Amino acid sequence: MRLLITEFQDFFDPSVPGLGVLRLPTGYGKTELFLQFAEMACNGNIERAVYVSPLRTLNEDLYRKLVERVPCLRENSDILAREYMERRESPFFHKKVIVTTIDTIGMHLHKIPIPELRALLRGFFKKDFSTRGHYPVSRSNVSESLVFIDEPHLMVLEKGMKQMFYNTLYYLLGTGATVVLASATIPGSMISNAKKLLETTRDMLKIDIKYTECLYGEKCGEADGRDEDFEEKALAKRVSISMSESLDDSLSLAIKRKREGKRVLIILNTRETVLKAQRKLLELGERPILLHGLLSKNDREERTSELLDMYKRGESYIALATSVVEAGIDISSDFMVAELSPLPSLIQRAGRLLRKDEDVDGELVILTTERRGPYDAKEVEVTKDLLVERLNRVALKAPWGKEGKMGYMKLVEEWDGLMRSDEGHIQYRKDNIKYKKDILSLKKDILSLSPRDQTLNINDFLTGELGRRIVSINAFIEGRRGDSVSVPVQDLFAYPKDRLLNEIRNIETCRENGKVLSKEEFINEIETMLSRERSIEKVNLYLKENCIESISISEDLYADIAYGGR
Repeated sequence: MRLLITEFQDFFDPSVPGLGVLRLPTGYGKTELFLQFAEMACNGNIERAVYVSPLRTLNEDLYRKLVERVPCLRENSDILAREYMERRESPFFHKKVIVTTIDTIGMHLHKIPIPELRALLRGFFKKDFSTRGHYPVSRSNVSESLVFIDEPHLMVLEKGMKQMFYNTLYYLLGTGATVVLASATIPGSMISNAKKLLETTRDMLKIDIKYTECLYGEKCGEADGRDEDFEEKALAKRVSISMSESLDDSLSLAIKRKREGKRVLIILNTRETVLKAQRKLLELGERPILLHGLLSKNDREERTSELLDMYKRGESYIALATSVVEAGIDISSDFMVAELSPLPSLIQRAGRLLRKDEDVDGELVILTTERRGPYDAKEVEVTKDLLVERLNRVALKAPWGKEGKMGYMKLVEEWDGLMRSDEGHIQYRKDNIKYKKDILSLKKDILSLSPRDQTLNINDFLTGELGRRIVSINAFIEGRRGDSVSVPVQDLFAYPKDRLLNEIRNIETCRENGKVLSKEEFINEIETMLSRERSIEKVNLYLKENCIESISISEDLYADIAYGGR
């Protein structure tokens, strides 16, 4: 256990209501701390340990570590669970150690328990709730828990998640949970917002909530917040950084480095760009290991295992991915191409470069295209401007920097300051008013047991940013027993109608719906909706109202979605 994590353990009490902020470097082993919390829950020293992240890859990696390295969980596997999307192992958060995502836990705390979503939606549409669900059970279980929120800054970079994150934090603090926020790149504004939320909760509810923090380079308990040994190793790493506007040139250089025996990682913002890059690499004689959010469950696990095995054997490779590898998969690379993204995200990507102590020399190419993907345009724009100005003065692998070099934590703080300050950067603030808004426009009813706000929450889910973000259909793949992929509606219906009629095999609706839906009706209805204003909202309502559970698709259609054809 590293120095500052040990220091944090000395003054943080996981058994009392409180908020802990842990800002420590990439590769420092912050998740090791959750393994200890999990062991405490397993042994009955705390009621429950819940791990929350924005990425399934983080969850799966953490789950593997829990199974491999916490003895009491190996011996009592029935107390360990994953609870998100295709993993439903503790529906009401009753098990002792739970790995989940921010949207899963957030839905429960907003009184929309996912196991009962169908019944709640039926009541919503018919305006007759026969049940309001058992949300008091899951909410109560979470309130008794230590909740470890990993990489919280990634939860607010995508639209629709910011309000859910802060509402969730407000509920946890207001009901006596113990919360830890952990990341290398939590911006100062997020820490300030969390502390403001803490004070609001204390004043409103008249309860004592302990606050502790371990901020690298500032303070950590009685220590000064520095780990000289870790920093010395980080400063010894030599990273050549360049910027490129050409994807083809970046890929050609990646192939050259791979053939020199280097481990290559390419992280791009969208699946479309990843598939374009894959086609180019295949043309040039290289088969990359592909990882993105539209691989089936089995394919994702196979590709991840393949990459980890090659890494452990010391083989060279090219891994090509979206942000799913930004955190979580425990690999290191010698050469990286990273498409421009908001600075905290970009730093997380660079955390996969020279990750191990023995890795010393590396290269980073920052691809500065116009494809910002799911990110806010101004956050990306400010990142680009800052990098152009600071590129030659950044010690990319060092958290704090030294001898005229700025560490990445200081760089993130400068970026955060530019996003919040008018001085010299009026153009960013003028066009991006959301940074002026007080994040504490909270749903105060979230603390109440009453279901009076549940209908509004369901409406927000169906019609708001979060609902638009996750409008997808679970598609089972023909010939693969039980293997499926969750496909966004807009991606599925980008294919021609004739092909969909031929390669969607059937539509599965829930039994109580009592309605058989033909392929033709299904495809015609959604195509019509997608051509109209507020289309995603209408599609979401249609899917829920008609109780469409899943579809089955051909292997060829899946191959096109996941791999751009084969």
